[in-house]
Amino acid sequence: LLRDLVVLDHNLLLLHHHEVKSFGLQKRIDIWWGGREHNWSLMVLLGTLIQSSEEWESSTVRLCVVIDSESEAPKARKRLQRALARSKLRAETEVFIRQVEEETPFDVIHRESEEASLTLLGLRTPDPKEGKEYLSRISTMLEGMGSVLLVRASSRFEATDVLFETEEQQGEES
Repeated sequence: LLRDLVVLDHNLLLLHHHEVKSFGLQKRIDIWWGGREHNWSLMVLLGTLIQSSEEWESSTVRLCVVIDSESEAPKARKRLQRALARSKLRAETEVFIRQVEEETPFDVIHRESEEASLTLLGLRTPDPKEGKEYLSRISTMLEGMGSVLLVRASSRFEATDVLFETEEQQGEES
């Protein structure tokens, strides 16, 4: 089903709603960027739209990324700050370094988003050879997390007009 939806090339949002935690007190939204697919713009746009609602307006948004070593941190911070500076999102940026080699990015996400009211994660396109193991990996990833929105952007999705200030808009503010 997921592969069929990907072929249609529409934006795809799958909500894993935690029955007990729900959306908590709507205090924090964590947006995790894996850096591989172009889901980032859609996730940031969704964060902006959610945060603009009355229920979430006082929430904190964190743009998060997991890296492998301290040497990658300056580049990762600069990339997140550059994306945030161009966007209309009110957010903090967080760079998390895997603590041990055996720790997976999902281990970091579980640990660091434990207190999040909503976590946004990109949904990569399944490999044509993958079957049940793909769904099993997603299911395992969601275990123990609160409410999670899985996001897959259409290849045609372009959020720049809505999400990012254009050079004209920046000139008007100067």
